[in-house]
Amino acid sequence: MNMTPDSPEAWDALRRHAATQLPSDFADRVLRALRTQATAAQSAAGQMLLAACTAAACLVIVVLVHAHNTQKTNQEALADWQQISSQADLFASVP
Repeated sequence: MNMTPDSPEAWDALRRHAATQLPSDFADRVLRALRTQATAAQSAAGQMLLAACTAAACLVIVVLVHAHNTQKTNQEALADWQQISSQADLFASVP
């Protein structure tokens, strides 16, 4: 029997031949591999999100600590200058 490439018999024969070439659990293995890759991608995305949130939290803490330390240093410097200023006023008022 001579089959043309468009005949259903030719396609059936090709399917049967292909089915004998593939293991019986081929489709399950492909789907399992895809699920594993999807899970790994989700896990990687989750890890990146966690890293970004951690970096943002660290940045906020650094900024807050820096602002607190700067304010404390400024207050100490202002107190020192006020003391120097009051002593200068005292010396200026001495005849």
